[in-house]
Formats: sequence, C-alpha cells, structure tokens
Amino acid sequence: MPLRRALERLVALQAQAAFSPYAALWARVEGFRKEALSRAFVSGAAVKAQSLRITLHVSTAERYPDLAAASMAARPGRIEPVVRDGLLGAWPHNKPSPSRPWGEPLPDADAAAIRVVRAYLSAYGPATRQDIAKFTGFRMGQIDPGLDGMRERDGLWDVPRGAVVAADVPAPVRFLPAFDSIILAHRDRTRIVPAEYEEIVFNKKNATVKNTFTVDGFIAGAWKVEGSRLAIEPFAPLPRRWRREVDAEGERLLAWWLR
Repeated sequence: MPLRRALERLVALQAQAAFSPYAALWARVEGFRKEALSRAFVSGAAVKAQSLRITLHVSTAERYPDLAAASMAARPGRIEPVVRDGLLGAWPHNKPSPSRPWGEPLPDADAAAIRVVRAYLSAYGPATRQDIAKFTGFRMGQIDPGLDGMRERDGLWDVPRGAVVAADVPAPVRFLPAFDSIILAHRDRTRIVPAEYEEIVFNKKNATVKNTFTVDGFIAGAWKVEGSRLAIEPFAPLPRRWRREVDAEGERLLAWWLR
C-alpha cells in the first residue's frame, strides 16, 4: 500500500514521540522505509500538527483540514491551525521542528466532523459512540451526524460494508510504538490492552505510554531500543512458540530501526 493511502486509511497517527508515526507505519505497511515519511514531511504531503484531542498527530495534507476544523470546533480557542515544518536532527528526530501557520482555508466544521467520524469507523470500527469520542475528542453533537447511514448492532457502529474478521483468524505479533493509535482508539482499552496490564502500559503520573508488542492480538509486553540492541520485556512468561515469533519480529524491528 502506498504511504499516502496508508496514512489516509489510518486517519491520524499520534506523534508526541517523533518516532511513533514511523514505527506505526512500519508495523502496518510491508516494505515501509523511514525515508518515505521523511520525504512526505519535507514535500508537504504529510502534515504534523495539533488536531485530535489537542495532541500532535500525523496525517495527509488532504486529511488535515478536516481534522483541524472539527477539532477547533470541539475545543474553541484551544487549537491554532499551525503545522510543524520539516525535520530537525538525525533519526529518531527528537528535536522539535519549527512551526508555520496553515495557509489554506479550512472546511465547514460540521461536514469535516462527519468525514472524520466515518474515516475513524473505517479504520477502527466497530466502535461505540464513546470510543469515537475518546479517539477524536469531538462532542457527541459532532459525532452523531456522522453515524447517519452507518451500520449499528448492539451499540457498536461500523461502515456499511465493513469487514469483520473471524475470531479464529491468527493475529501475528506486532511491535507498536508509544501512543499507537490502535491502543488509544477505544474507551474500553481492554479490547487490546488486558486489564491487568493497563497501569503498566499507561503511566498516568506523567501521561506516557510504553512501546508495546502484541501476542495473539493483545498487548503482552514492552520494548525499547538501547543503543544497538532491542530490549524486550514480556509482562508474563510467553509460551515457546510465541517467544520465537516475538524474537523474530523484534529482529526485524531492530534491523529497520538501525538501517
């Protein structure tokens, strides 16, 4: 999948940690190279700016006006349409890049919210209204018009032709960055973060989130790169089969990170 299409599909990738959108795309897009996103920032095809939940996110330049307009309506006076310009410093780009005003008109906020809500459902549904509010930071009055014509079952909303994967389909190991959008996409985080691990993954004192990895579709441990090595910390002992898959995927991550 081309980078722009992947970014459009994912709506917006949290970018409080500069490396997070890069690692999020690596976990999802076959053959993704860091240079592709860096070039997109420099060319303006990808935008890093405050939007959903008054937090830094990366989106396509086409998606950003909707995110900005709807988020400004949700939090009046809390967000200015300002984007980060280019990159500073070597990978993992920890130096904050300069900002500039967004120079183009923003769309109607109500219409923008409808488009964002439906894009969210396409990426992260089925979901409750509260899930949508958690991910977007929108008011319910902005969310409900976007649900018109959507599919609803037992309080879960989805796009009309959204595919639902069968429960017995294998879920491969995935290494996810801090603040990954799928971890923050639902109010009920136990859909991906087991309840017994929530306080480990989310540090409420300083509002940080660990880099994590999944086993069978659920968060099962944390990771970090220390110099030229990858430290893997399972939250509980892993069966041998899963440990082999975690180690193999970790080797792929480290090779990509150091490339």
